[in-house]
Formats: sequence, C-alpha cells, structure tokens
Amino acid sequence: MFVVGIAVAATVSAVPEAAYAAEPHAAVVAVESIDQVLNNMRAWLMGLLGAWVALCATVGWFRYTSGESDEVERGKRSLRYAGLGFIGAMLTPLIIKVLTAWVA
Repeated sequence: MFVVGIAVAATVSAVPEAAYAAEPHAAVVAVESIDQVLNNMRAWLMGLLGAWVALCATVGWFRYTSGESDEVERGKRSLRYAGLGFIGAMLTPLIIKVLTAWVA
C-alpha cells in the first residue's frame, strides 16, 4: 500500500497537469419537454406489459394443455393475468394522455 502511495505521488509531481480536473462541460438535457418524458413512459409501459402478456399467455397455455387438474387451474389463472396485462397495455396510451393533459 505504501508503494502505491509513493507511485501516485511520483506521478502527480512528475506530471502536474494530471492533478487538475478538466473544465466542467455545459449541462446536457436528456429530454426536451415533459411530453417526451411521458411518451417514453408510455413506450416502456407498453413494452413491459406486452412482455408480461406474452409470458403469461405462453405459460398459461402450456399449463392449460397439460391435462392435470391443478395445472389446468393454474393455466386458467395465468391466462386471466395475461388478459389483465393486455387490458393494461391497451389503456396505457389513454392514461398517458390524461397525465399529459394534467401536467403539461
């Protein structure tokens, strides 16, 4: 550890420019407006809910077609959750539109 400290001190004293930080850059704004933020939220929510629908529908279908009574009930439940996810994905643009009217 002592050797590392000596090496750092030697480097800083040999190259004095390395000890100074660079000038700060201007702040970078990632989004232009609140509308862009809400549109990004809509896209993410629809993507996540779409993935949830696909996963629940696939698992539910495999469970439903297995033929075992317990798995058939679990499959029905998974298909029900897939339907709820689909409804949520379809309502996302409406919810974001309401938020946009309320916020912006």
